[in-house]
Amino acid sequence: MPKRHIFKNLWQDSKQARTNVDGSEKTVQEDQGEEVPDTPPPRYTEFPSKDDSRCSLLNSNTPYPLLTKVSQLSRYLRRGPLVWSLVEIIALTFSTDCQRLKAALVKADPTWAPTACIQDSSSIRNDQGRAIVTEFSALIQNLQKEMSHDRWLLVCGRDKNLMKKLVLEPVKDLDLNLDYALEVLGRYKRVEGCRRPESTLVDYWMLSSSSTDLGDTIASHALLLQSFELETEVHLILEDSITTYQKEKGLEELRTSKEMQEESVLSLAKTCCWPLSDEYMDLARGLRGLQKSGEMHDPFEPSRTRLRESRKLREHGE
Repeated sequence: MPKRHIFKNLWQDSKQARTNVDGSEKTVQEDQGEEVPDTPPPRYTEFPSKDDSRCSLLNSNTPYPLLTKVSQLSRYLRRGPLVWSLVEIIALTFSTDCQRLKAALVKADPTWAPTACIQDSSSIRNDQGRAIVTEFSALIQNLQKEMSHDRWLLVCGRDKNLMKKLVLEPVKDLDLNLDYALEVLGRYKRVEGCRRPESTLVDYWMLSSSSTDLGDTIASHALLLQSFELETEVHLILEDSITTYQKEKGLEELRTSKEMQEESVLSLAKTCCWPLSDEYMDLARGLRGLQKSGEMHDPFEPSRTRLRESRKLREHGE
């Protein structure tokens, strides 16, 4: 198979391996006995207007007031902020037509209408939604720095609890790739009012000397997108923006690494997203250890281990 077709085939094949999160079955989670439907995450753009005494933490000196408020919601509703924050970042990374995307979201779910009325072509979120994305990025960046400086045991319990409720539990419920979700959020930075973010994970790997690193990360954004189980039209708009981005950047001949292609053949549904930096993999391991019942299972670990070993062999010329 010509190498120039590898990226295209990996992307197209990923359409056949979406994570099954839209079935009718329900799973019982250990969240005060709450029964959590095994369905896609709900839309989430604003909070209920009703005052809730559970949100009294907002009066404390927290750098993450919106995330603190979200953490008081039910486990099912806590899925939305993480997934829609990731969708927002993917849309902005690839310069998606957000007005067109919002129209598709309203068509699929009329409750998106208030947000779609906002004439902002640079985001699918309202002001509050964008602020949530900013808080997610800041929280993850700060915890990554603490982990890197050997201060993980000194991180306040409040911040770890936010990560457990708003990242770990949605990742577990929706079977997402934790390491990559952390890095997509952690590498994101946007200046208010700018059409393009100041920096994204794709920008980070754009500076890599290896073109396959960039190919892998663009393919991995497509793989992550598949796991959200979005409506077909919404998904196609985002996919089209990735294709257009490659054309505009002169990346049409970009290909993925041999190691990632081999992983997709072994098990596309559980192919790990790649490349990953050591610092965010360390953060992911630390977060998995927060589970009271023991370290959280990582369904993508076998794939990631095989890929890393294959790369080591190649780098050593074996």
